[in-house]
Amino acid sequence: MNGGTEGRETVGADATTDATSDGADATTDTTDTTGTTTNGTDATTDTTDTTGTTTNGTDAITDAAVRNRPAHSASARPSPSGSGTGWRTPAHAARTRPAHSAPTRPPRSVRARPGPPARVPRRAAPRRLLLLCLALALAVTALPGCGGPTGTQRGVTILAPWTEEEAAAFEALLDQFTDRTGIEVNYQGTPAQREVLLSEVQAGTAPDLAVIPGPGELADYARNRDLIPLDGIADPGEYDEPWLARPAGEEHTYWLPVKADLKSIVWHEKGAQPERFADDPARWCVGMGADAIWGWPGSDWIEDILLQQSGTDVYEKWVTGKLPWTSPEVRRAWTTWGGFLTPDGARRALLTDYRGPDGGDGLLFDPGADCDLEHQGSFARVHIYHDRADETDFELSSEILPRARSSARHREVSGDYVAMFQDSDEGRQLMAFLVSADTQRTWAESSRTPVFSANSRVTPASYGDEVDRRIARELREADALCLDASDAMPPPVRNVFHQKILEYLADPGDVDTVLEDLQRLQDSLDPAETSWLSSVCG
Repeated sequence: MNGGTEGRETVGADATTDATSDGADATTDTTDTTGTTTNGTDATTDTTDTTGTTTNGTDAITDAAVRNRPAHSASARPSPSGSGTGWRTPAHAARTRPAHSAPTRPPRSVRARPGPPARVPRRAAPRRLLLLCLALALAVTALPGCGGPTGTQRGVTILAPWTEEEAAAFEALLDQFTDRTGIEVNYQGTPAQREVLLSEVQAGTAPDLAVIPGPGELADYARNRDLIPLDGIADPGEYDEPWLARPAGEEHTYWLPVKADLKSIVWHEKGAQPERFADDPARWCVGMGADAIWGWPGSDWIEDILLQQSGTDVYEKWVTGKLPWTSPEVRRAWTTWGGFLTPDGARRALLTDYRGPDGGDGLLFDPGADCDLEHQGSFARVHIYHDRADETDFELSSEILPRARSSARHREVSGDYVAMFQDSDEGRQLMAFLVSADTQRTWAESSRTPVFSANSRVTPASYGDEVDRRIARELREADALCLDASDAMPPPVRNVFHQKILEYLADPGDVDTVLEDLQRLQDSLDPAETSWLSSVCG
């Protein structure tokens, strides 16, 4: 899954301590951080609490997932419940408009979204005032030399996860769009975009566009008819599979990729010789802690191991719900990872935040972690290594993952996808602008932080750093790309997958129970109420 959200919370570490001492019962607490949402996002608590009731065996997991999965009706929207916790106002919320903006344009009205904007009720206008307004409107449109956009154009609101430097780079693109079209864009950036979006959809105040990292969540929205089909907006010659994956049984495209990340890589310090450490479990940086979704780094390990060991056909069948969790291939991937980690390593992973200590530059540069290799996506340079990003290099996971090395160039990837919730010509223009080769190339070249593109016409030459160019090259030249499995799965399955990672680390000898629980949960879901993707590799 995507790991871009920054920040810290303390509840997870204490809860994970319980996990290692009390077994599966205590791991429940590691993910039950959903009770602190504010400003209309309390509704998201139920959608993410599928991971909080697995203490008494599989039946409890099944009941919890069915009880908490989204009810797909007009009154209850599908649950994109990945982040789980309440959200904090990002640090950039009060900052002034970035220096890149045009000085004559009014500032974008919202930087961080604490909830749906208040709506001002309409009032009937007096007849005289109405006539005056009509006369003024006719006079303005009749003025000579007043070309360009008029007041008939509506603005566009877009909700996305980017804050700080990433938000500044994205807003620079929006400025270019406004300069070109005259259409104003209201950008709302928050790392809790999943919770905010769910709350607004349920309230009937969804943004025009939203950026979400999970196609599994978007498939739920599409099934509930919350999304507008986007056929014909993107040039099909610019996007290869699997970036245009669709929900099973659907003929329409409902989301388009605006950013991409490579996940089948292992980071190390420049100049190191990673092959010297690859088979030593103590030399690997492993942490399961996160603000909300504890366990997702472990799911990345298992997904990548399965892809490298068994290939794309097996991987795709598993991710699309056609291959059981109890299959020999899936079981082998779990035991490969569990067998590689020592008991001390597993215990340490449960107690460790994947980003390392507060204020640091990740586990790779933490003297206390004393590790040399880290399996993380390309986003790590921005969100983990910070000021020491230039000191990092990587190897492809197929060449270095213990017991999972492969000669095939199969790569796991993730993405940020834009979807349309309110149809308008202005929104469609913005969508087409964002996914075009020119905009994607401009974003890659101008951003101070790496922005990798799924657009096939954005070449590695757009990146000034050699490490970034290598990542872009793999996104272009790999034999096959496969979407992150947990991102593509239905949210109830994904949520329990992440929790079972923690339970497995607490008791690596109980892999069969873990996999049977996951399969039982998956089998319990109503096919009519569950959205799978038709394909995830290409």
